[in-house]
Amino acid sequence: MGTIHITDLHVFAHHGVYEHERKMGQPYLFNVDLTYDMTQAIESDDIEQALDYADVCNFIDDFSAAHTFSLIETLAGKLADALIENYPLIQEATILVKKPFAPMGLAFDYVSAEVTRTR
Repeated sequence: MGTIHITDLHVFAHHGVYEHERKMGQPYLFNVDLTYDMTQAIESDDIEQALDYADVCNFIDDFSAAHTFSLIETLAGKLADALIENYPLIQEATILVKKPFAPMGLAFDYVSAEVTRTR
């Protein structure tokens, strides 16, 4: 087993509790850890035997744009489920969604929610 790490993938999407968040949209950052058996990829050095992380990044971007959720917890959980469903190699997916511009009226770097799903 091994893990692919995607750190701070920038995605613009329309999620949030407030109507203006869902209407105007805002940037999100995704940290994604995808665990799978890398044996075939390592032995063959062939992308066809590996988890194509570029494709995964596009999937995350498309998924985030195609859905609207009130909570980042829901976004993280539904995305983890969708990744496991659409990528048979993935044995475990951990999704951390960061929301740097959450409307809180206080100074902060970001709020986040993290979900782990296992096949």
